[in-house]
Amino acid sequence: YFTKWTEVVALKQANESSILDFYEGIATRFGILATIISDNTLAFIGSKVTEWAVKNGIYLRTLSNYYPQGNGQPESTNKNLSRIIKRTLDENQRSWHTKLKSALWANRIAPKRSI
Repeated sequence: YFTKWTEVVALKQANESSILDFYEGIATRFGILATIISDNTLAFIGSKVTEWAVKNGIYLRTLSNYYPQGNGQPESTNKNLSRIIKRTLDENQRSWHTKLKSALWANRIAPKRSI
């Protein structure tokens, strides 16, 4: 989390194919990553994602289920994004995905501190 830059995408289903599309989009915009850190959800560490990572020399690292503090930065970012989105939603709570880009922008320009 050198810069605390956040990338987000709204998905109808978080399956392996959609996660792989997201990773490939990141790689085409920013270059191949050295490491991808995720939880142990199958969509993040399934065979397609693992094969793509190996082919591109990317180390897939998963967070420990028994050490939630290791996921502190992503959880903090998720909390901030959720708070921003909730404040901008009207009566239609299902339209949260339409507020995602502006919430991400607000989160990116906000001053950050070390955890």
